Amino acid sequence: MRFNGAAATTLKRRLGLPLLVLYGTGITIGAGIYVLIGAVAGHAGVYAPWSFFLAAVIMALTVASYIELSTRFPVSAGEAAYIRPPSNGAHSRFR
Repeated sequence: MRFNGAAATTLKRRLGLPLLVLYGTGITIGAGIYVLIGAVAGHAGVYAPWSFFLAAVIMALTVASYIELSTRFPVSAGEAAYIRPPSNGAHSRFR
């Protein structure tokens, strides 16, 4: 395919673990900090840095639990793989 006399180039489709981690981190920082920093600073006042530190600690605990879950069940939809064995699918509406 040619566009304005130039040969078309194709891009390599690559999205590995490091890029996914960076993407997730960027989304979390962008949505969590840059959008809400004014509202948090308004409510927390001089304690705003402590509120962000507390949020980071809570987020780290959540991330640690997802890391543990993904290493124990390295499949797609690991949460469902975690729930299915104890319930034997008895509570599952869709099988």
